[in-house]
Amino acid sequence: GSTTGGSTGSTNTCETFNSVSWSNLGANLTTTRSFHGSGGSQGAALAMGGFNSSSSVINSSERFNGSSWSGSGNISTARFDFYGCGIQNSFLITAGSTGSGDLTSTEFYNGATWAAGGANNTARNASAMTGTSGAALYFGGNVSNTVTEKYNGNVWIVISAALNTGRSALAGAGTQNSTIAMGGFAGSPSAITEKYNGNVWLSSTNLNTARYSPAGSGTQNFALSYGGFSVSASNVTEKFIGDVAYQLYSLFK
Repeated sequence: GSTTGGSTGSTNTCETFNSVSWSNLGANLTTTRSFHGSGGSQGAALAMGGFNSSSSVINSSERFNGSSWSGSGNISTARFDFYGCGIQNSFLITAGSTGSGDLTSTEFYNGATWAAGGANNTARNASAMTGTSGAALYFGGNVSNTVTEKYNGNVWIVISAALNTGRSALAGAGTQNSTIAMGGFAGSPSAITEKYNGNVWLSSTNLNTARYSPAGSGTQNFALSYGGFSVSASNVTEKFIGDVAYQLYSLFK
């Protein structure tokens, strides 16, 4: 796993996780960011949008080649508080906020440029997204949203399966039909975890530390949740293994 930027103030610092501990990546983003989107893999990552150091909403994106970051074109709509999913050369983002309103617009990155995708049905920010650019799951968001949508590469479809607990600023990991939703904000920081099996959302083991705006990565049964806010900014990292328990595994730097 890896993480970029931050939300306690814009930063360009990047860290990498080796399953035991976090360490500084040694290669910083070219643009300081907070509340931005990111994804891909540890050696082929992508970061886009968010706030810069002047608290302006930005549309730039950049990619990591395993040793350094470089520009990768601009997203069409500058936004913050959004998630994305996919690999570096096939990446999807949707929703978020411009600062003056929430978005339904979707954009797709093909490794060279960003292009419009199908609009989602529920404008919101602080939602989570998992899966791939052609088979994504989009759920939660402000304010205490339970709506879940699926993307087939062309259109978003609202499905009958809704989160059991509506919340915003939650993390997700997994595929379109095998996803885990972790933490979030539902009037207060939440430790709630739910798993989606392709048909319904089911309650699962709670996080040890309730928090909102954490990052998530991995698969439904081998997930990582790290950072976020509890009473204040949190450096907690937890590892989820099956339905057994979360392990308080290491501390984020």
